[in-house]
Amino acid sequence: TEAVRQEDIEQAKRWASDVGFDLLVSTDGDADRPLIADENGDFFRGDIVGILTAKAVGAKTVVTPVSSNTALELSGWFEQSIRTRIGSPYVIAGMDSDDKGVVAGFEANGGFLLGSDVTLNHSTLSVLATRDAVLPMLAIISLAKQSKIKASQLLAELPKRFTASDRIPGIATEWSRSMLGRLNDGSLNVEAFLPVPLGHILSVDQTDGYRVSFDQQTIVHLRPSGNAPELRCYVEMNNQDKASELCLAVLKKVEELFKSEA
Repeated sequence: TEAVRQEDIEQAKRWASDVGFDLLVSTDGDADRPLIADENGDFFRGDIVGILTAKAVGAKTVVTPVSSNTALELSGWFEQSIRTRIGSPYVIAGMDSDDKGVVAGFEANGGFLLGSDVTLNHSTLSVLATRDAVLPMLAIISLAKQSKIKASQLLAELPKRFTASDRIPGIATEWSRSMLGRLNDGSLNVEAFLPVPLGHILSVDQTDGYRVSFDQQTIVHLRPSGNAPELRCYVEMNNQDKASELCLAVLKKVEELFKSEA
């Protein structure tokens, strides 16, 4: 659900053109992560689904990993956001740390966690602190119907922040950690991985890997996978195509360094 196959992207668009629908919904294999496309067959990224679902349930506090889209904070919809390491155990722990108002959590893959009972339209949704794929589907439908708009128009209510992610398989975790350690201690310069300068560094977040924010409203995040010998890259920008291009360019330069040191 975080890296939708090109053939699925193309199939969804064909269905939208040939058949027509208001929303296309599916899940991953064990049905704890949603896959949702709008009426045009364009898939929502999981973290955007999480933000919209949190709004639909009236969340006051939202917990999500550091890699999720910063539209969460920029929207101004929530009183508090808590950023964690990547993984549902960390999100659950973050949800347990605050019990003021409705607490919700989500991961960038779209899995949604409800940390409080929520009453909507005289019915109560009970706490469900495990990844849920159904509530996000219902939330998108509910928000669109309430505003009498199409699903695609929900994105217009959010700040224009776009994310791209990809990975390099076959990179030993030990090397990834060593490389990130060099970035964090300054012995390796992040500019070595950039195809073009991105301006001044505003901040570096070491919550999970190396996440650097530049003054050109660009974020680059590198981290080793927690369950496979691969390195992941996340990029956030104000343009989807540029974010995808930068993500691939950064990974290419990281792979070149890995091969030169292997």
